[in-house]
Amino acid sequence: SKDGCPTDRFITDRAGWWEQSKGNERVYLFHSVGLRAAIEGHDFKRAIRALIDAGTLTLRETDQRGGDRIRIDGQQHRVYPICFSESEDQKD
Repeated sequence: SKDGCPTDRFITDRAGWWEQSKGNERVYLFHSVGLRAAIEGHDFKRAIRALIDAGTLTLRETDQRGGDRIRIDGQQHRVYPICFSESEDQKD
């Protein structure tokens, strides 16, 4: 998680962080390299648009270059917050 992660150890190949939403859902905070790895083989801008259209990715900032800005351990990062809500899981 972005809050409970020990900072005294080096983590390689990190795709991002996660946090608990106010609705008690896990929100994955992908940085751009991690998201590009997750959608490997697909066009990045089209994948972002598909995630937004599906309601899985909600950017707070209207300027979508690089995702939302948040602070983690005192440093500013741009992340793509992705949440798979339980209501989405129950549609199938």
